[in-house]
Amino acid sequence: MSPQQACLYVFNELAIAKGVGKKTLAVLLKYLYPQKILRVKTCKSGKPFIVDEDGCASHLYVSISHSNSTLVILLANIECGIDIEFMRYPEKMLSVYAWVTHPEDRVENLTAKEFLRSWTLKEAWLKLKSFGLEFGLDNIRVEGLNRFYEQQAIEINQELLHAQFFSVAHSDQTCVLSEEPLTLRKIAMTVDTQTGLAMPKLSDKESEP
Repeated sequence: MSPQQACLYVFNELAIAKGVGKKTLAVLLKYLYPQKILRVKTCKSGKPFIVDEDGCASHLYVSISHSNSTLVILLANIECGIDIEFMRYPEKMLSVYAWVTHPEDRVENLTAKEFLRSWTLKEAWLKLKSFGLEFGLDNIRVEGLNRFYEQQAIEINQELLHAQFFSVAHSDQTCVLSEEPLTLRKIAMTVDTQTGLAMPKLSDKESEP
């Protein structure tokens, strides 16, 4: 994998259940690296990481997120964080936004897209930093978030980071956050976690990072 490049594997119409992210990642690693023995571990915060057969940390960094029936797995050569969300309860948007956003960071005339951008950005930051939700989303201070730009540099808790916003399914908002700019390659995948088989969809001829 070249410097500052990452592959985003997208699994749509997947039955989401507890542990499906780690299980799907394990299947994906077998598909991508059939000659290697790579295992998925988690740190105390729940963040996954990849080790080789000797238990040594791999050169691959990983971040996982899922919402509704969509699972996204990001593999990169630098630390990263990803979050995907759908608007599940639009009637609660304003109250949730006030709860998770510092008063000085709130915007007027909030739209659904802006709400999801703010939420996924903060969740991606927690994953990048290996923090849990107990950190408090309202304690994550964001400056310079532009409502129009898909790729932008943003100051989060006084640190300059790089964010990318996009959609991988109908009506979702996905955010990738990293300390350096990333070139993303999105690949649609199918998987059978029961048999341990993973493969790209027919429209995607190339699959390996």
